[in-house]
Amino acid sequence: MDILKLNKAKTSLKGSITRISTFMDNVFEHVDITELEVKLKKIDQLQRKIEELKELLFGLETANPTEEAEFEEDLYKCETRLDDLEAKSSLQYHRIFVRLFLQICLADKHKDFVRFLWTDSNPRIGEKLTLQVYRFNRVIFGVNSSPFLLAATIKYHIEKYNEIHPITVQHLDSFMYVDDWITGQDTREEALFMSRHAKNIMKEAGMEMRKWISNDTVLMAQWAAEGFDTHPMDASIRLGTNKSVRHGLANSR
Repeated sequence: MDILKLNKAKTSLKGSITRISTFMDNVFEHVDITELEVKLKKIDQLQRKIEELKELLFGLETANPTEEAEFEEDLYKCETRLDDLEAKSSLQYHRIFVRLFLQICLADKHKDFVRFLWTDSNPRIGEKLTLQVYRFNRVIFGVNSSPFLLAATIKYHIEKYNEIHPITVQHLDSFMYVDDWITGQDTREEALFMSRHAKNIMKEAGMEMRKWISNDTVLMAQWAAEGFDTHPMDASIRLGTNKSVRHGLANSR
Protein backbone atom coordinates (compact mmCIF):
# COMPACT_ATOMS: atom_id res chain seq x y z
CA MET A 1 0.00 0.00 0.00
CA ASP A 2 1.33 3.47 -0.90
CA ILE A 3 0.85 6.80 0.88
CA LEU A 4 -1.95 7.79 -1.51
CA LYS A 5 -4.11 4.83 -0.47
CA LEU A 6 -3.31 5.49 3.16
CA ASN A 7 -4.48 9.09 2.77
CA LYS A 8 -7.76 7.88 1.24
CA ALA A 9 -8.29 5.56 4.20
CA LYS A 10 -7.47 8.42 6.56
CA THR A 11 -10.01 10.69 4.82
CA SER A 12 -12.69 8.02 5.22
CA LEU A 13 -11.73 7.69 8.89
CA LYS A 14 -12.08 11.43 9.44
CA GLY A 15 -15.51 11.39 7.79
CA SER A 16 -16.73 8.67 10.14
CA ILE A 17 -15.42 10.58 13.16
CA THR A 18 -17.15 13.76 11.99
CA ARG A 19 -20.49 11.94 11.63
CA ILE A 20 -20.23 10.54 15.16
CA SER A 21 -19.25 13.98 16.45
CA THR A 22 -22.29 15.55 14.76
CA PHE A 23 -24.52 12.91 16.34
CA MET A 24 -23.11 13.56 19.81
CA ASP A 25 -23.47 17.33 19.38
CA ASN A 26 -27.20 16.78 18.82
CA VAL A 27 -27.74 14.26 21.62
CA PHE A 28 -30.65 15.29 23.80
CA GLU A 29 -32.17 13.85 26.95
CA HIS A 30 -34.23 11.22 25.14
CA VAL A 31 -31.52 9.80 22.89
CA ASP A 32 -31.97 6.17 21.86
CA ILE A 33 -29.77 3.92 23.98
CA THR A 34 -29.40 1.53 21.04
CA GLU A 35 -28.03 4.35 18.90
CA LEU A 36 -25.46 5.10 21.57
CA GLU A 37 -24.43 1.45 21.72
CA VAL A 38 -23.94 1.46 17.94
CA LYS A 39 -21.83 4.63 18.15
CA LEU A 40 -19.68 3.17 20.95
CA LYS A 41 -19.03 0.05 18.86
CA LYS A 42 -18.20 2.23 15.85
CA ILE A 43 -15.74 4.26 17.93
CA ASP A 44 -14.04 1.03 19.00
CA GLN A 45 -13.78 -0.05 15.35
CA LEU A 46 -12.27 3.29 14.33
CA GLN A 47 -9.73 3.11 17.15
CA ARG A 48 -8.60 -0.28 15.84
CA LYS A 49 -8.50 1.16 12.32
CA ILE A 50 -6.08 3.86 13.49
CA GLU A 51 -3.75 1.19 14.87
CA GLU A 52 -3.90 -0.63 11.53
CA LEU A 53 -3.03 2.56 9.64
CA LYS A 54 -0.09 3.17 11.98
CA GLU A 55 1.30 -0.28 11.24
CA LEU A 56 0.85 0.24 7.50
CA LEU A 57 2.54 3.63 7.70
CA PHE A 58 5.58 2.25 9.50
CA GLY A 59 5.81 -0.50 6.88
CA LEU A 60 6.02 1.93 3.96
CA GLU A 61 9.36 2.23 2.24
CA THR A 62 8.46 4.99 -0.23
CA ALA A 63 7.02 7.66 2.10
CA ASN A 64 9.21 10.70 2.66
CA PRO A 65 9.79 11.91 6.25
CA THR A 66 7.58 14.99 5.84
CA GLU A 67 4.58 13.02 4.55
CA GLU A 68 5.06 10.42 7.25
CA ALA A 69 5.19 13.06 10.00
CA GLU A 70 2.05 14.81 8.70
CA PHE A 71 0.18 11.51 8.45
CA GLU A 72 1.20 10.51 11.96
CA GLU A 73 0.10 13.90 13.32
CA ASP A 74 -3.31 13.52 11.67
CA LEU A 75 -3.73 10.07 13.21
CA TYR A 76 -2.87 11.48 16.62
CA LYS A 77 -5.59 14.15 16.20
CA CYS A 78 -8.07 11.45 15.17
CA GLU A 79 -7.16 9.43 18.26
CA THR A 80 -7.74 12.43 20.50
CA ARG A 81 -11.15 13.13 18.93
CA LEU A 82 -12.19 9.51 19.31
CA ASP A 83 -11.14 9.44 22.97
CA ASP A 84 -13.26 12.53 23.62
CA LEU A 85 -16.24 11.06 21.75
CA GLU A 86 -15.92 7.77 23.62
CA ALA A 87 -15.98 9.58 26.96
CA LYS A 88 -18.98 11.68 25.93
CA SER A 89 -20.90 8.67 24.57
CA SER A 90 -20.18 6.57 27.66
CA LEU A 91 -21.32 9.37 29.96
CA GLN A 92 -24.63 9.77 28.11
CA TYR A 93 -25.08 5.99 28.04
CA HIS A 94 -24.70 5.78 31.82
CA ARG A 95 -27.01 8.76 32.35
CA ILE A 96 -29.81 6.89 30.57
CA PHE A 97 -29.40 3.88 32.86
CA VAL A 98 -29.29 6.10 35.95
CA ARG A 99 -32.59 7.79 34.97
CA LEU A 100 -34.20 4.40 34.46
CA PHE A 101 -33.17 2.99 37.81
CA LEU A 102 -34.06 6.14 39.76
CA GLN A 103 -37.72 5.61 38.86
CA ILE A 104 -37.87 2.43 40.95
CA CYS A 105 -38.42 2.81 44.69
CA LEU A 106 -36.93 0.35 47.17
CA ALA A 107 -39.01 -1.35 49.83
CA ASP A 108 -38.20 -0.12 53.35
CA LYS A 109 -36.93 -3.55 54.42
CA HIS A 110 -34.37 -3.50 51.58
CA LYS A 111 -32.98 -0.02 52.14
CA ASP A 112 -30.54 -1.21 54.82
CA PHE A 113 -28.61 -3.01 52.08
CA VAL A 114 -27.77 0.28 50.37
CA ARG A 115 -26.60 2.32 53.34
CA PHE A 116 -23.75 4.79 53.04
CA LEU A 117 -21.82 7.15 55.32
CA TRP A 118 -21.95 10.93 55.04
CA THR A 119 -20.58 13.92 56.90
CA ASP A 120 -21.71 17.53 56.80
CA SER A 121 -18.38 18.78 58.07
CA ASN A 122 -14.91 18.97 56.57
CA PRO A 123 -12.67 18.33 59.59
CA ARG A 124 -8.98 18.96 59.71
CA ILE A 125 -6.43 16.23 60.31
CA GLY A 126 -6.71 14.99 63.89
CA GLU A 127 -10.24 16.31 64.45
CA LYS A 128 -13.07 13.90 65.20
CA LEU A 129 -15.20 13.10 62.20
CA THR A 130 -18.98 13.11 62.71
CA LEU A 131 -20.57 10.49 60.49
CA GLN A 132 -24.21 10.02 59.60
CA VAL A 133 -25.77 6.92 58.05
CA TYR A 134 -28.10 7.40 55.09
CA ARG A 135 -30.04 4.95 52.94
CA PHE A 136 -30.90 5.13 49.27
CA ASN A 137 -34.63 5.27 48.56
CA ARG A 138 -34.36 4.21 44.92
CA VAL A 139 -32.51 1.64 42.85
CA ILE A 140 -29.00 2.88 42.22
CA PHE A 141 -26.87 2.45 39.13
CA GLY A 142 -23.88 0.13 39.44
CA VAL A 143 -25.38 -2.49 41.75
CA ASN A 144 -25.34 -5.98 40.22
CA SER A 145 -29.04 -6.49 40.87
CA SER A 146 -30.17 -3.18 39.29
CA PRO A 147 -30.84 -4.48 35.74
CA PHE A 148 -32.80 -7.39 37.21
CA LEU A 149 -34.84 -5.03 39.41
CA LEU A 150 -35.68 -2.86 36.39
CA ALA A 151 -36.80 -5.85 34.31
CA ALA A 152 -38.70 -7.40 37.23
CA THR A 153 -40.50 -4.12 37.94
CA ILE A 154 -41.66 -3.80 34.34
CA LYS A 155 -42.71 -7.46 34.26
CA TYR A 156 -44.64 -7.12 37.53
CA HIS A 157 -46.51 -4.10 36.22
CA ILE A 158 -47.45 -5.40 32.77
CA GLU A 159 -48.69 -8.76 34.09
CA LYS A 160 -51.64 -6.94 35.67
CA TYR A 161 -52.96 -6.41 32.13
CA ASN A 162 -52.42 -9.95 30.89
CA GLU A 163 -56.11 -10.86 30.83
CA ILE A 164 -57.17 -7.62 29.13
CA HIS A 165 -54.38 -7.28 26.55
CA PRO A 166 -52.55 -10.65 26.43
CA ILE A 167 -50.83 -10.10 23.07
CA THR A 168 -49.54 -6.65 24.00
CA VAL A 169 -48.26 -7.92 27.36
CA GLN A 170 -46.53 -10.84 25.66
CA HIS A 171 -44.79 -8.47 23.24
CA LEU A 172 -43.77 -6.07 26.01
CA ASP A 173 -42.38 -8.97 28.01
CA SER A 174 -40.51 -10.62 25.14
CA PHE A 175 -39.22 -7.72 23.05
CA MET A 176 -38.14 -5.12 25.59
CA TYR A 177 -34.40 -4.51 25.95
CA VAL A 178 -33.65 -2.13 28.84
CA ASP A 179 -35.64 0.88 27.55
CA ASP A 180 -36.02 -0.15 23.89
CA TRP A 181 -39.04 -1.98 22.51
CA ILE A 182 -38.97 -3.35 18.96
CA THR A 183 -41.83 -5.47 17.67
CA GLY A 184 -44.36 -5.70 14.86
CA GLN A 185 -47.73 -6.89 13.62
CA ASP A 186 -49.10 -8.23 10.33
CA THR A 187 -51.46 -5.31 9.71
CA ARG A 188 -51.50 -1.58 10.35
CA GLU A 189 -54.66 -1.87 12.43
CA GLU A 190 -53.14 -4.51 14.71
CA ALA A 191 -50.00 -2.43 15.13
CA LEU A 192 -52.05 0.65 16.01
CA PHE A 193 -54.12 -1.19 18.62
CA MET A 194 -51.03 -2.74 20.19
CA SER A 195 -49.19 0.58 20.33
CA ARG A 196 -52.16 2.26 22.01
CA HIS A 197 -52.39 -0.49 24.62
CA ALA A 198 -48.64 -0.53 25.25
CA LYS A 199 -48.49 3.25 25.60
CA ASN A 200 -51.30 3.25 28.17
CA ILE A 201 -49.92 0.26 30.10
CA MET A 202 -46.47 1.81 30.47
CA LYS A 203 -47.93 5.24 31.26
CA GLU A 204 -49.76 3.70 34.21
CA ALA A 205 -46.33 2.76 35.57
CA GLY A 206 -45.07 6.31 35.08
CA MET A 207 -42.97 5.30 32.07
CA GLU A 208 -43.64 7.47 29.04
CA MET A 209 -42.96 5.74 25.73
CA ARG A 210 -41.14 8.06 23.34
CA LYS A 211 -39.63 8.11 19.85
CA TRP A 212 -42.16 5.85 18.17
CA ILE A 213 -41.12 4.87 14.66
CA SER A 214 -42.49 2.49 12.02
CA ASN A 215 -41.88 1.38 8.45
CA ASP A 216 -45.48 2.45 7.71
CA THR A 217 -45.98 6.16 7.02
CA VAL A 218 -49.75 5.97 7.54
CA LEU A 219 -49.24 4.49 11.00
CA MET A 220 -46.68 7.19 11.76
CA ALA A 221 -49.19 9.87 10.76
CA GLN A 222 -51.88 8.28 12.94
CA TRP A 223 -49.51 8.22 15.91
CA ALA A 224 -48.72 11.89 15.42
CA ALA A 225 -52.44 12.71 15.25
CA GLU A 226 -53.00 10.87 18.55
CA GLY A 227 -50.19 12.66 20.33
CA PHE A 228 -47.55 9.91 20.25
CA ASP A 229 -43.97 11.14 20.60
CA THR A 230 -42.74 10.04 17.16
CA HIS A 231 -39.15 9.78 15.91
CA PRO A 232 -38.26 11.41 12.55
CA MET A 233 -37.76 8.95 9.72
CA ASP A 234 -34.41 8.75 7.98
CA ALA A 235 -32.54 6.50 5.60
CA SER A 236 -32.34 3.75 8.21
CA ILE A 237 -36.08 3.05 7.84
CA ARG A 238 -36.89 1.33 4.57
CA LEU A 239 -40.47 1.68 3.42
CA GLY A 240 -42.42 -0.82 1.38
CA THR A 241 -39.90 -3.64 1.71
CA ASN A 242 -41.82 -5.77 4.17
CA LYS A 243 -45.45 -6.78 4.31
CA SER A 244 -45.54 -6.74 8.09
CA VAL A 245 -45.90 -3.48 9.98
CA ARG A 246 -43.04 -2.97 12.37
CA HIS A 247 -42.88 -0.40 15.09
CA GLY A 248 -40.68 0.46 17.98
CA LEU A 249 -39.55 3.16 20.32
CA ALA A 250 -36.29 4.38 21.65
CA ASN A 251 -37.12 5.22 25.24
CA SER A 252 -39.79 4.06 27.67
CA ARG A 253 -39.10 6.16 30.74
